Formats: sequence, C-alpha cells, structure tokens
Amino acid sequence: MHRNDDNPVGGIRVLEDAGEVSALVPVPAGVVAFVGRTRRGPVNQPVAVRSFAEFERVFGGLWQPAPLGHAVAHFFANGGIEARVVRIAKGARPASLRLPTGEAGLDWVLHARQPGTREFLRAAVDHDGLGADETEEFNLLVQRVRTAGGEVVEAQEVYPRVSAVPGTPRFLGDLLADSALVTATGPWPAVRPAPTPPRTWAMSRPDGDDGEPPGDHDLIGDRDARTGLHALNEGGFQWLVLPPPARDRSHGALVWWVAARFCGERQAMLLIDPPAAWDGPEAAQAGMADWPLRTPDAAMWFPWIETLDPLRGITDRFPPSGAVAGLLSRQESLNPPSLLSSSRLPLPPLRPGFGLAQTITTAQRERLGAAGLNVPSTVRVPRGRCPPQVTLAPRAARLPATRQLLAHRRWQSLVAAMLRGTRWVLFRSAPPGPALWRPVARQVVEWLSSQTDLPSDAALGWFVVCDARLNPPDTPPGTVRFLFGLAGAAGAAGAAGAGGWQVTLVEQAPQGSRVCAVSP
Repeated sequence: MHRNDDNPVGGIRVLEDAGEVSALVPVPAGVVAFVGRTRRGPVNQPVAVRSFAEFERVFGGLWQPAPLGHAVAHFFANGGIEARVVRIAKGARPASLRLPTGEAGLDWVLHARQPGTREFLRAAVDHDGLGADETEEFNLLVQRVRTAGGEVVEAQEVYPRVSAVPGTPRFLGDLLADSALVTATGPWPAVRPAPTPPRTWAMSRPDGDDGEPPGDHDLIGDRDARTGLHALNEGGFQWLVLPPPARDRSHGALVWWVAARFCGERQAMLLIDPPAAWDGPEAAQAGMADWPLRTPDAAMWFPWIETLDPLRGITDRFPPSGAVAGLLSRQESLNPPSLLSSSRLPLPPLRPGFGLAQTITTAQRERLGAAGLNVPSTVRVPRGRCPPQVTLAPRAARLPATRQLLAHRRWQSLVAAMLRGTRWVLFRSAPPGPALWRPVARQVVEWLSSQTDLPSDAALGWFVVCDARLNPPDTPPGTVRFLFGLAGAAGAAGAAGAGGWQVTLVEQAPQGSRVCAVSP
C-alpha cells in the first residue's frame, strides 16, 4: 500500500492499495502474416486461418496470377500453425445484384461487399407475414454460394420486415451498413422490391472485376485508413511474408524498407524473398554485397524452392518465404523464443516434396551465412553442426547478437511480453510517482529473474529503471516510461557481458504503446 497525503478525509489519511500486479507471460508465437492479392475475400481485413482448406474457403485458394495462394499452401504444407491474411484488391470491382420492383427503372441495386469475379451472391424477396397496410416493408434473404448457380451456401443474412423508406427505423439502406455480404447506395426507389418468384433467386451479375496486381504503395497502404500493410496495425503476428504481386514482378526496395520498420515497431520479423536473378551462390553473394536493406528485423533465405504447381501439374520454382515461414512457425510453437538459450537451434528440414532449386554445398552455406543469407535444409541437421540463423543486420553492428536470428527473436519476445504485460498502468487511478513506478519495475524484475539462463544477480547481466529520471514532471498525463537492458547477446546463455548492452525504452501512453532502442 502507499500513503496518499493529498486526500485527508475527516482528519484521516486515506491509504490506497495499488493492488496485485500480475506476472508477465510470454506472448503467443508462430503466427505469420501474409499480405497480397487473392481471388476473393474481405479487403484490408486480417483474417486468421489455420489450414489451407480454411484459406480456400475464405480467399479462394490457388490463383495463377497471384503467388500469395502458393505461399500460404507452402506455409501449411511445412508445418505452419496460423496465418493472418490481408487481401489487397487494386482496381477490383464488386458484382451487382438487382431486386426488381415491377416498375421500369426503379430496381434496388445491391453490390457485393467483397470485390472480384469469384463472389457469387443470390437474393430472395417476399412479403410473407406483412399486413395489408404494410406496403413499404418486405423480407430479404441474401446468400453467398460457392459457385455461380450452385447450391452450396457459404454464408447468409436475413433481414425481416425491412423498410423501403429512408429515415424509418428499419430502412434497408441503413441496415446494410453492417452487412458482410452486400452494400447499397442511393438513389433509393420509392417502392419496395417485388416478391421473387417461387423456387427462383435474383442472382448477382457477372460484372465484377479482379483488378490488377498491387503496386508498392498499394501494399504499403495508409496508416490512418488501415489499408495494405497497415491493416495489421494491431500486431498479433511474429513473422511477415509479402509474396510477389505477380509471377513476373517483384517488390521495390521501398516495400522492404517500410515493411522492415513496420515489423520492428511490432516486435516481428520480415521474411524477404531473394531476387529471382540470383541464379547461383556466387550471384547471391555478389548481390548481398550491394543489398541496400540492413536491419535486424528482417531475414532472407536462399535459394528459391522447387515443388509441384497443382494448377499446372508441373514442378516449378517458387519464392522460399512461404515454406520457410511454415518451418519457423512450427519451430516457435515448439520452442517459444522467450525460453531459448541457444542461437544454434536447427531449423526443421523442408517437408517431402519440397527441394532447393539450386545445389548448395556445405562450404557455400557457410559463405552465404557470412553474407547474411540462410539456406533451407532438405535433411535434418544435428544440433551441434547447424550454422546459426542470421538476420540482415550489418556485419559491423554494435551488438553482434542482432545478427543472430534466434537471439534477436528472443529479445523481441521479451519486449513484446513487457509491452503487453504492463498496459495495466493506463487503467490505474494512482497519480504518477513512486507508487506507480515501483510496481512496474518489480513486475519487470520478476520477469527477468524468471529467465533461467540469465544471471541471478541483476548487476551481472540486466537492469531495470522506472523512476523520475524517465518520468519527469513534464511527462504527458497518463504516460509511464521504463527502461531495461540485457548484457551480451540478448540474454543468450553464456553471453552476458559480451558484445555490449542491448537497452530498450518502453512507453505506455493513452495514445498507444511504443518502444525504442537507446544507448546505454
């Protein structure tokens, strides 16, 4: 408890109990986000899928013009646990659906909520159960079917006793604002739709359009509108895959720069596909010498992979990130990053049916690793013989640990747990001061103390600061800051004191949480 001497009540000092602060817990791991073009599905909305069958149901499965479907298929085929998919639909147009009123030129026109040529809707109108004086009301049923003219219903919405008159409580135009299937815009007919003939449906027209491959700015999107990449603003993923926008196109450097920064702000990693022009280990090494993006928040695997293309029935080459993301997802689900004590945990091999498009020798693997490239394995590698997985951090990085992928993922996991676990400070009524700062520091100290491979004596390997130095009187209202740091390779076993300190400032504020690296 702490004493609040500013609130005397009847000569009695009020004691406020800060309450018990729950222990920090690791965040879930192994979730991979995919952003790109699909043949159907909601636009700019992250959708969690846990199997390729679920991806097919929501987003339409494999589609030759867009590589994202293949990347998701490779993800689940290689052990992926959960994907979060964001659809980009540049220039796509929704199909229309007309409800005749019986009067020329006065049809109700609805449009599919999801654009594209693969959204098949049907609707039926009736006046059942309505009184003779209810001449403006009607009942509407809208269904999504799997194929044009098919009978397999995937979703439906029922709107009983809706009105055709704007401004009334159950006006259809207002109710459709919450529809997941259709939308409608004025002008509105002055009469209600006529009943649909028995055993028939009003079918959506084939006037939808799939649009074109998204450009760099379409993929990046808008932060305020939460489009493109920024549809993932709430986080909840640990890896990000951006499949090429088309089979014959790749992303520009701007996409990789923005996506890497986006991931770093959310304690996640970006997986970058190597250029298709790197047709051998020597070309890849030369390409890495000029690669512009150097950051610990991104990693690259080389070479491309070979596997069956079910759409064409032939073996073809594909970017590796989808399959590698599946291996990483499975690895993190079995070995949470916060519990890792080694940076040399071997990545599982590619599943049967997947091979490397180029032969890579052991010596070439080592040289590629030194250049910043990881090479997938097709056979299981013993723990003691596997090279460390690397990030795209520069070789001359101040902290060598940032070049080790697993060590950096552990650091990200620790930061993510602290970000999520200390948000309680935003909902406490206690005024700024030691009474609020001490529980924050104690919570973080107990979390670091629970990590078994860190030194038990904080002075040897880590520190936590949450006091007036970080929270001066001019701190914005409701904001609390704390600082923590680990010595050496992000707390990897045996590394304390080696390679300097890795230090992060965490700020919890009503406007949002943020972290930033600081110099010790």
